[in-house]
Amino acid sequence: MGVRMAAGQSPPERTKRRSRWSWPLLAPLAFLLIGLGYTAQALGLPLQTALGPGAGFVPILIGVLIIGSAAWALVSRAAGVPPGTRFELGEEAWRVVVLLALLFGYVVLLVPVGHLIAATFLGGGSLWILGRRPWWTAAGLGIGLSIGSWVLFDLVLGLPLPAGPGW
Repeated sequence: MGVRMAAGQSPPERTKRRSRWSWPLLAPLAFLLIGLGYTAQALGLPLQTALGPGAGFVPILIGVLIIGSAAWALVSRAAGVPPGTRFELGEEAWRVVVLLALLFGYVVLLVPVGHLIAATFLGGGSLWILGRRPWWTAAGLGIGLSIGSWVLFDLVLGLPLPAGPGW
């Protein structure tokens, strides 16, 4: 049943129900919950072995980093975004898709070509997309990041990364 209106009268405006939880607050909250679940699962793995760090060391470290980053983002967003602010994607949204493609490429290439090559593409590509640096600077930093992460995990922590063929 509709509402009858007199001639010349405009229809009543519908009021939009707005949630207190805007997208800039929901995304870090979701990552906080994911980090808590990830860390809870990682706590079931051994943290230490007789030879060094166990299988749970890196997953717990990653979980703590996810929780810390999400909590920081949640607190900073809650303090800095006034209610009712719209979250616009803007012209730079394509960068998110490219970064996800680079991450997927790293996962696919990790075992066949090894960490050094896959991480060079991930690090260099990410720096080039996000940093708006010349490609040679991003490539050099990507090489440095891949070697640095290999040194940290393989040599310092004793956690070998996939080496690829011929290594």
